[in-house]
Amino acid sequence: MVKPDIQKPVPDLPIPFGDKTAWFAARTESREAVVSALRLSVLGQSTWVEGIPHAYNNDVFVTQPINGWVLAPSWGWFKFLDHVPGKTIGPALRNLSKAIGTVQFFATYRVPEYHIWGFASAGRLRRGYCYIGERGETVWSQGRATAAELESGPFTEVGVADGELLPNEESVMQIASRWSINPVELDRMELEPSLGLRCTPPARLPA
Repeated sequence: MVKPDIQKPVPDLPIPFGDKTAWFAARTESREAVVSALRLSVLGQSTWVEGIPHAYNNDVFVTQPINGWVLAPSWGWFKFLDHVPGKTIGPALRNLSKAIGTVQFFATYRVPEYHIWGFASAGRLRRGYCYIGERGETVWSQGRATAAELESGPFTEVGVADGELLPNEESVMQIASRWSINPVELDRMELEPSLGLRCTPPARLPA
């Protein structure tokens, strides 16, 4: 019997993502460590041009290290987010940081104006923030605001009179850029072609 000719995917250049999705960023050179810590099931290697669309359809795309950071975007992360994200993302970041080191999380979805970011290191949550525009409410604010947050913008005008600068989608990208990697700018970073890992998301986050 002749075995089928299964072609391996050919590395391609990174393509941007970030709008209307969520992602983890882990400071590590080992994507296998990220796969293990997030309890992902690997489906196989994937190009960017195939992997990112799958990530927008609930799979997880785990990148090769990019300037010392492994990114793991997925629309599926939204299923762990609700009006009290600190109860899921906060513990997840703490536990992931015990295994990996420094781990960050970002999500933004402009329809309900849902914007979130946070990071942990050495098993400690350093910062967590989430604003839901359709409710006009900050539903998570833990730890001190970082310089990146205080210096990022633009912000919506609603609430400024009350002393709070409320974020929008661009704010999330600017903070990601200051903290680690802005995924919207991947195609402008002069990176080498690479392959990622296409994975299925876990049933629950590590807690």
